[in-house]
Amino acid sequence: MLLPCASEIVFAWICTSDKCNAWQRIKTFEESELPSKECPLCKAPMKKGSKEVIVTA
Repeated sequence: MLLPCASEIVFAWICTSDKCNAWQRIKTFEESELPSKECPLCKAPMKKGSKEVIVTA
């Protein structure tokens, strides 16, 4: 039996490359003030966005 999962929306950096699926949670206020960031996997620019993540107890 599957239990229902709780989720929440988090702010994140999302890779702009069509070939890369990377994203990274924005953890600090200082990081949220950056205009852009380089993807750690493919080096493409990342943009600010949001992701829905599963919350575990």
